[in-house]
Amino acid sequence: MRGRQKPLPVQGIHRDAEFKAVEKDGEILFCEVSDDFPSDADSPGATIADTFQETAFAHPSRLTSSEQDLLRQALLGRILHMGFRSGVFHVEARVRYSVMKYVEENGTLDLHYNMTRDEKQGPKPSAKQIQFMCRHILS
Repeated sequence: MRGRQKPLPVQGIHRDAEFKAVEKDGEILFCEVSDDFPSDADSPGATIADTFQETAFAHPSRLTSSEQDLLRQALLGRILHMGFRSGVFHVEARVRYSVMKYVEENGTLDLHYNMTRDEKQGPKPSAKQIQFMCRHILS
């Protein structure tokens, strides 16, 4: 990287997907999705000095059930692709082109359905893994 260029973040709503256990055949036994609110570095005016330090979580997630299913299946696929068949995993991801967006109302930031997205007919939502931690391998 030349000079002090601004890093290019993965666009999308940040989600934590906590896979508590995966059976030997790769079936999810428990999966929990929570909303991770935007950090300073997520803002449009972010500078190199801003960080991705986590600010707040909401549980349960306000994502639509189809986007939560998208996260489950996409992240399970990544875990299986890495060769894991059973264990406890913490995976963080971003939902790109989500039907939800963060809106501030009366000083409170929360997820709301993005009605303007329907008018634009944008790309389908997709999941992008940004962090993976294997917490425990089950035998």
